[in-house]
Amino acid sequence: MQEYLIFTFIALFAFGLQTFLYKVSAARKCNTALTTLSFMITVSILSLGFWIYTKQPLGNIKYLLIFAVINSIAFLTTTVTRINALKYIPTSISYPIIRTSTIFVVAFSLFYFKDTLSYYQFAGILLAVLVVFILYKNDKEDRIKNFKIGLSLTLIAMVTSAISTTAQKFASLYVNKLSYITVAYVLNIFLVLALNKQIQGKTNKKAKKKDAWIIGLLIGIFNFIGFFYVLKAYSLGPLSIVAPLHDMNFVIAIILASIVYKEKLTKRRTLGIVLSVISVILLSIS
Repeated sequence: MQEYLIFTFIALFAFGLQTFLYKVSAARKCNTALTTLSFMITVSILSLGFWIYTKQPLGNIKYLLIFAVINSIAFLTTTVTRINALKYIPTSISYPIIRTSTIFVVAFSLFYFKDTLSYYQFAGILLAVLVVFILYKNDKEDRIKNFKIGLSLTLIAMVTSAISTTAQKFASLYVNKLSYITVAYVLNIFLVLALNKQIQGKTNKKAKKKDAWIIGLLIGIFNFIGFFYVLKAYSLGPLSIVAPLHDMNFVIAIILASIVYKEKLTKRRTLGIVLSVISVILLSIS
């Protein structure tokens, strides 16, 4: 197996656990701003510590700031809207819709980077898109209150996720990875502090702040691992393969949510998960 695929699979599992923790935060009705702040601080400390330890150069400051600012705004928006969307709709509806951002990323990659795909990989991408539509279909018994609010937040997350992924690809090619992660997340910390009231959304006043800090800490650890390895994968492999393969991490979150929170896992959603696994296998065949 090629090295970039190994890095992609590591990122896939790390982000899968991170994505499930978003659900945990929403289920516990934690303050979204506090969870996000804890998350951003954790990643900033980890990336800064490894950057200093490895003594890596700062790199091109101009590109570093441009890509860091774009990613910070897009990623923070994705994180906040995704966590708040999960307060209204299940993971098995929200996450597949967000993952349709892969379609835009792959299209951009084929156009800009002139990526080439094998027949297996092309079939894997089509199957990944099919999975999204299978999981998106909302049965009558699944209808819940404030569904439109959750859907609107999810659609915003879909767009900003595509922007964030594209910025990460460019950053992986032109700037130092650890310095990029550090600067991007430090910027996110300031954004969270500045937009605290807008980010926190509907929060249970009785919720313990300790929960938000702990969940944010865990999200930060898994995000740092996933972010570092997906950047390595982007620097070595084609965006059109790494992005859809990495984006299948939502399947892990859906499975965990169905086990821990008893979210309904219908035959249709089970089919979607099985097809997702097949899609991952196809995407890994060169």
